[in-house]
Amino acid sequence: MTLYKFGPVMGLPDPSPFCFKLETYLRMAGIEYTVASDKRKKAPTGKRPFLVDESGKVMADSGLAIAQLEAQNGNPVDGKLTLTERAESLAFQR
Repeated sequence: MTLYKFGPVMGLPDPSPFCFKLETYLRMAGIEYTVASDKRKKAPTGKRPFLVDESGKVMADSGLAIAQLEAQNGNPVDGKLTLTERAESLAFQR
């Protein structure tokens, strides 16, 4: 899986909070990925971040990409939370 993002700037892993969100999710979920910052490659939406899996499928938008990964792999990050804890987690995300 390849994560396309902008890259580090001024000591931050990425200037985009959406790129930071998706990369943090990948790390917390234990999903192996490589990072690319090829400025010529564009997502269908024209925005970053986006993921390209081994089959070439593109997952654009951080929230949608996370939802697709959870649909494929379950929810390793929030899977053990109670319903109340999940609701609180969702409230912080939005």
